[in-house]
Amino acid sequence: MQGLYKFRFTTARGTGSGVMFATSGGRLYGGDSGSSFVGHFTETDGIVSCEVTMSRHYHDPKYVPMFEVEHAVMNFRARPAARSFILTAAARPCPASISRRF
Repeated sequence: MQGLYKFRFTTARGTGSGVMFATSGGRLYGGDSGSSFVGHFTETDGIVSCEVTMSRHYHDPKYVPMFEVEHAVMNFRARPAARSFILTAAARPCPASISRRF
């Protein structure tokens, strides 16, 4: 799974995209134009589980962030399909579902 991935996401506030790097040691590092993402992943029996913390770094009042909070923790589970992953999760403290495609 090590590599650089492009992701797209959809939340109640809209859609966006960014990049994520997965290390061979199970760490995740990435971001988009308004937020950074740091976390970890494991793969067991073909299921990938991830926990990613989003931290907002761009505070322009015209920018619409994916959540109305500065930090959110997101948990994902997925089974890889072909050359992509489709993940759906709920984020704390935001109960609205988010979907990401890597």
